[in-house]
Amino acid sequence: VVAWPRLLVERGYRTGLVGKWHLGLDEQFHPSKFGYQYFMGFLEGGVKPKDPRLVVDGRLQQAAGFAVDLVGDDAVRFLQQARDRPFALSVHFREPHAPYAPLPEPEAQFAAALKPTIPNPDFPSLDVEAVRKFMCEYLGSVAAVDRNVGKILAELDRRKMAENTLVIYTSDHGYNLGHHGVRHKGNGSWILTK
Repeated sequence: VVAWPRLLVERGYRTGLVGKWHLGLDEQFHPSKFGYQYFMGFLEGGVKPKDPRLVVDGRLQQAAGFAVDLVGDDAVRFLQQARDRPFALSVHFREPHAPYAPLPEPEAQFAAALKPTIPNPDFPSLDVEAVRKFMCEYLGSVAAVDRNVGKILAELDRRKMAENTLVIYTSDHGYNLGHHGVRHKGNGSWILTK
C-alpha cells in the first residue's frame, strides 16, 4: 500500500514527521520508508516527558528539555526551512500520555492552580485526591500541547503560509481520570483507597 507522504513527495512536496512514530522499531518500519524525508522524534510508543531520548539527525541521542517543547520547536524549524516549496508536516506529540509530569513551568503553574470537578466522586473507595492530582497533571499536559500548537500556527502566520495551509488536529484516544474508579486508558487500573 502506498502511503500518502510518498505520493506527496512524487508531487514535489517536502515531507516531515516530528514526534511519535510508534509503528515499529525495525528499519523497514522507519518513517523514511513511508515517504517522510525528514524525521525527528521517537520510534517507541513513548518517551519521558523531560529529557527524552530522541532520534535527531538520524541518531538516537539524549535530549535536554521537555518533549512537548522539543517537538514543537522542531516543527517550527521545519516550517522555517519550507521556503517556497509545498510541504506536509506531521507533528505527533507524546502528550497527553502518562506520565503527565513533570510539566514545563507555565503548565506546572497552571496545573497547580486548578480545582477540577472530579468525575464520579461518589464511586466506592475512589481515591479522590489521587484523581485530582492526575487530572491536574493531565490538563497541564494538554495545555502544553496547546501552547506548542499555538507556536506552530503563529509560525504559519508569521511566514504568511496560514492561508495556503491545511491544518488537521486529531487525537488517538482519551483517558479515564477517575471515571468509574479507573485511571488510564484501555489497560487502566483502579484508583481506589482499598
